[in-house]
Amino acid sequence: MIPDHVQYTLCYRKGENTWVEIPLTGELVIGSAPPAHLQLREEGVAAQHVRLTVEKEGVHLTRLAETGTEVILQGQPLPPQTPTRLTPNHSFIIGAYSFTLLEFKESEETPATEQPAAKVPSPQPAWLRWALERAPLLGGLLFLAALIILLAVWLLQPRQPAAPPAPPPTPLPATATAIPAPSATATPAPFALTAIAPTQSAAQLTLSPPGIGEIQIDPIQILANGQTITNAWQTLLTIAAGQPIDLNTVISGNNIGFAYGYVGMKGSRPDGSPAYQAIQLQYLGAKENRLVEGVLVPVWGEGEIPIGFQWKPEIALVGNGEQWERALVYPVKYASVADPEAAQYAVNGRYTYASGNQVAARIIFDGDGRMTHLYGYKEASGFRGVPFEILPQEGDIFTILLQEIELEGSGETPQLPEGLPDWIGQLTALPFGQFFDQSGTPGYGKGKFILYEGGILRYQGEPFRWQRQPAPSGDYIVGFAVEDLDGNLTFAYVPLRVR
Repeated sequence: MIPDHVQYTLCYRKGENTWVEIPLTGELVIGSAPPAHLQLREEGVAAQHVRLTVEKEGVHLTRLAETGTEVILQGQPLPPQTPTRLTPNHSFIIGAYSFTLLEFKESEETPATEQPAAKVPSPQPAWLRWALERAPLLGGLLFLAALIILLAVWLLQPRQPAAPPAPPPTPLPATATAIPAPSATATPAPFALTAIAPTQSAAQLTLSPPGIGEIQIDPIQILANGQTITNAWQTLLTIAAGQPIDLNTVISGNNIGFAYGYVGMKGSRPDGSPAYQAIQLQYLGAKENRLVEGVLVPVWGEGEIPIGFQWKPEIALVGNGEQWERALVYPVKYASVADPEAAQYAVNGRYTYASGNQVAARIIFDGDGRMTHLYGYKEASGFRGVPFEILPQEGDIFTILLQEIELEGSGETPQLPEGLPDWIGQLTALPFGQFFDQSGTPGYGKGKFILYEGGILRYQGEPFRWQRQPAPSGDYIVGFAVEDLDGNLTFAYVPLRVR
């Protein structure tokens, strides 16, 4: 039998990623969807695939799924419904995920026969004995008083008045006209484009006739440091720079076109007002796909559909070799989920020729960050119609378009509560949602993306490139966007802080 002072830890990682440790007590179920404690983003993994059970005799591994991805234990397939003893340092594999069991022994107590003789304590004052007997109660009262003081401080903090509305944006002219080219240091002006970034619109799918369909997104589940955090809007989760997190949820609806993983970073608009600028928008794959007129599209099926993605805190930069500007660089086609190595990426912007003529423009990159095409669009409505190839010349300017979420009806964009002390953000185990008057997900509902101008790059004779770099410290929102077959978007996101 295993002594009580033996403890176990399960270490796992996907591919060559950093190992993550999970304290192993009682029972741990690994699968692809709730109620599994640890959920894997791996095709072929059942909702409840394997179970680890800590017993007096040790740790046992049982494969629950009769079909699907094999469970390889010490190089041999594990048969279903057969509990197998795991010894320390044993490893098993599920698809791209590797697992190792570690054992830790606490130092045993010194035998009673070897204990030194106890010293007789000196008499204590009556008031001290009274305080020691009631120490737990006094500690609880002090903790409650501290929370009440924090709440009072937050409620009494002055609130900043709402910023005045920004002036209406100036539309892109229907035909290119000769206007002075902006200088590289000019303050960007709003840009009236409302096109969503992905170039493969769900409204173009022909799997079923378009129709009214309500999209439902369940509460977001975050896995960080091996700890599953459900209803994360009740906690301002803080993660270290470079620490990946897994986000999972379940969607449902009879009219689903595409699902996206979304990340926004707190920044500012051209008028100086705060905004959460999109820094990641990626297609999420369905379990089944099909070709429609040579184009790969998802087949979501019916009922509850688990989706998820992993975010490693990074941002994308687009540059001309000397200057780099933050941008949303996104995959061009849904097929990128099936063949990431062949994926193409794009960034939207406005192109200003040296002559002063302007057009909506989109740069296409390969997976290594090299520019392969620079397309222009003549229509004033933005990135529609047949594109034409732009042959860049020195002195031309590419103005990056940034974008953010605007929820339907409210006309509001994501904001976090003001006045939150930084040290409170570190206490990720305490629910502070009631302090913020947050009932449910901070961001949930139908909406759209709005675009405005960001950084300015001047073409200097070398093709534009893009690259990734670690995300800076600050506030972010992470979550999901689901697009129906009519092109309508539903969003759900939660706040997160990177340190």
